[in-house]
Amino acid sequence: MAITLTLAARPLGALLFGYMADRIGRRRVLILNVLIFTAFEFVSGLAPSLATFIVIRALFGVAMGGEWGVGASLTMESIPAKWRGMASGFLQAGYPCGYLLASLLYWIAFSAVGWRALFMIGAIPGLFVAGYIFFYVQESPDWLQRKTHAKIGTWEAISSNWQLLIYAILIMTAINFYAHGTQDLYPSAFLRVQHGFSVSTVSKIAIVYSVGAILGCILVASLSQKIGRRRAIVGSALLSILVIPVWAFSDNPVYLGVGAFFMQFLVQGCFGVVPAHLNELSPPAIRGMVSRLCLSVREFPRGGQRHDPVVDRRSHEPRLQRCLGGGAVCRRDRHRRPRGHGARGPRRENGRRGDAGAIGGRAGTTNFAGGVGAIRR
Repeated sequence: MAITLTLAARPLGALLFGYMADRIGRRRVLILNVLIFTAFEFVSGLAPSLATFIVIRALFGVAMGGEWGVGASLTMESIPAKWRGMASGFLQAGYPCGYLLASLLYWIAFSAVGWRALFMIGAIPGLFVAGYIFFYVQESPDWLQRKTHAKIGTWEAISSNWQLLIYAILIMTAINFYAHGTQDLYPSAFLRVQHGFSVSTVSKIAIVYSVGAILGCILVASLSQKIGRRRAIVGSALLSILVIPVWAFSDNPVYLGVGAFFMQFLVQGCFGVVPAHLNELSPPAIRGMVSRLCLSVREFPRGGQRHDPVVDRRSHEPRLQRCLGGGAVCRRDRHRRPRGHGARGPRRENGRRGDAGAIGGRAGTTNFAGGVGAIRR
């Protein structure tokens, strides 16, 4: 329920913050956007009940819905065209970088601080990002130049480019299933439960494939500057097929780690091209809104996916629930309580696993807390 509501709220945030960015500027809206979802990320760790948690994560979805598109527009419009490929890769590399930091944090601190503290810690990078933008980042020169010209109406720009919007949404929907299908359940359901690996082993594999994802974002996106955006995207997707046997059918953790490294290298390499590709396709008058809207709408079909309960090999009990926080999977226990059971001391028997939470921000802000729970099972 929470994941569905959060992802369903993202297009609303994309429209709201994207419209504001196209009208009053990228920089100010991006600062406001980062501060808002940072606040909701922190408050998520204070939720007194599951219902409150779901509401907070839905509001978080609205806030985070605008961040990627506004940030990508500001970045792509502020650099020379010849550097867009590399810049696109560095921008998108914030996702696996945040996942890598979250993996390290979970490995080191989860047993000591618990899931609530991870949400709160995940909010800290957002404050630094907002401060850095405020003091060191200038407004988009492209937006400032267009500000002096006659403005095109939002709906006029959308209606005249509706075919392009459909194409962008469809291609981003396909890339979404491609990317999240290879990463969301890989550490928890696949490595931790099906293979029965320890938390330490799963964390190490997650760190290895996060490094691969970072390298893939930067290198493939840089290559797209020479061979073209579409060729880079299609080539990465086709090459990843060759990695499937090692990535999915190995039993040795070393082979799985190698397979996961190359899989995420290619998957995130494909995704690393997206910021430049979407911004070059989008009409300038609605670039901020279109970029984020396409990325948000393509998430929604995945939000309603249900996953069958899985059984822990050690306890043989139905496992917990997934709580998506900040970009990847964060988890906490939810257990059935007998009548009259209070808010304290949830019981450990008869647990049930379900979906709750939200995908988080880009550029390693809320992602810092997000990837933590994907490792935990």
